[in-house]
Amino acid sequence: MPAQLIGYADELRSRRRSVMAIAPASARRAIMGWPRVWRPEKTHRIEIDLRTGSRVITQEVPPPIPVVLIEKPPRRIWKAKRSVDGTVMPPDVVRLLDAVADAFGVSDGLIQGRGHNTLHTYPRFAWVALLKADGRSYASIGRAIRRDHTSIMHACNRAAELMATSTDWRHRYQAAHIALNGGVC
Repeated sequence: MPAQLIGYADELRSRRRSVMAIAPASARRAIMGWPRVWRPEKTHRIEIDLRTGSRVITQEVPPPIPVVLIEKPPRRIWKAKRSVDGTVMPPDVVRLLDAVADAFGVSDGLIQGRGHNTLHTYPRFAWVALLKADGRSYASIGRAIRRDHTSIMHACNRAAELMATSTDWRHRYQAAHIALNGGVC
């Protein structure tokens, strides 16, 4: 880093734009106090014999990165779970929502939300299909999850399509179904 920039580092940290305009690219990170950019470790050593000009390349294998397993905290016993808009959902609806969230690997807030991405809608279709398989009517499902009954009908139709066409979706749906029924599909 140039010597003239070292003295001005504190002053320039407060004025980001002037730092970016004045400082060379190599000094910007240090002036702003940002962490260094990660660069991969060197994996090879090249030794050159100056008398003969021969080259020897040796590979240095870095030590393996230790894998730390993080355990999921145990699930709490059911407490009055609220939907996105703040209303309390019935316990059986929450139980199905938790099973689908675990099977699809998304949060229950994403499933309840208004997103139209397949990451949100596919688990939502499974949730609605499980509620329908539980013997509920379209209107009662709609009231429980705060949707119109025609949206529930569409979700059931899409679930039937996905059950026929997508093996990944079918396996996740069956995993949620098995988790609910204690290992029986």
